Amino acid sequence: MVRSIKQQVGSDIVSQVMTITPELAKEWLSKNVNNRRLSVAAIDRLASMIERGLWQLSHQGIAFYEDDTLADGQHRLSAIVKANKAVQSIVVYGLKGSANGIIDQGGRVRTLADNLAFEGKTVPTWQMSTYRTLYLEYRRQQTDSSVWDPTPPNTHDFSLFCDDMKGAVDFAIPTRPRRDLGNAQVFTAVAAAWFTKDRDRLKEYLNVYITGICPEAGDHPAILMNRFVLARRVDGSIAGRLEVFRKACCSVRNFLTRTQIVNLQPGRESFSIPKVNGI
Repeated sequence: MVRSIKQQVGSDIVSQVMTITPELAKEWLSKNVNNRRLSVAAIDRLASMIERGLWQLSHQGIAFYEDDTLADGQHRLSAIVKANKAVQSIVVYGLKGSANGIIDQGGRVRTLADNLAFEGKTVPTWQMSTYRTLYLEYRRQQTDSSVWDPTPPNTHDFSLFCDDMKGAVDFAIPTRPRRDLGNAQVFTAVAAAWFTKDRDRLKEYLNVYITGICPEAGDHPAILMNRFVLARRVDGSIAGRLEVFRKACCSVRNFLTRTQIVNLQPGRESFSIPKVNGI
């Protein structure tokens, strides 16, 4: 125990800030009875934060019912075990069993945009999907994976990422796009190419894609992407979005070289996104 700020919260409920070691976390998890199913992704995300020193003490912690069974905090405890590192957390004892009906039943879950706003950073709503998609591709490149990892990023990493990617995203999607052509995967392909490719030519690509007007034969790859998106042949799954992104990369790459193509081939090759320090 670190800070002994034990205080009476209610007639039978007490709380205190404690240092929870991996051994203590294991002991408490043995008292986990009839709780919801564990999310491996949530545990991995929390464990990563603990390992990197991003864990912070907050009002959310560990809670026990009157009979000493675990009421809340199984993911935090599991993350402590996985990270094998002690952290501080508030611990609450003495909850009535009837409290189960209101645990985690508050308002909507905070979004990444909400959390960025708390840090004083504002991302236009029409750019958020592009930032998120660009982050998916960045993480895929960093891990040399063949697929996108759908695990939501923590606010610290995403904030750093948005800072570094702002120039690219502002270029790819400076204003709210037409609703029927506002495809995040297309804008992500342009944003990724912004770091290494001809930006004047990329601006021409965006103009042809949005207007649907093809001044030259070599501009046709942008028209193919325009028609694909307008036809609404977009699968909303993460695998489907990755395929659309790869089609967009094919479109942009051939547009840059003025190569005429018949269809969009979703190859694995993308545009290299530079490393973000701190992530």
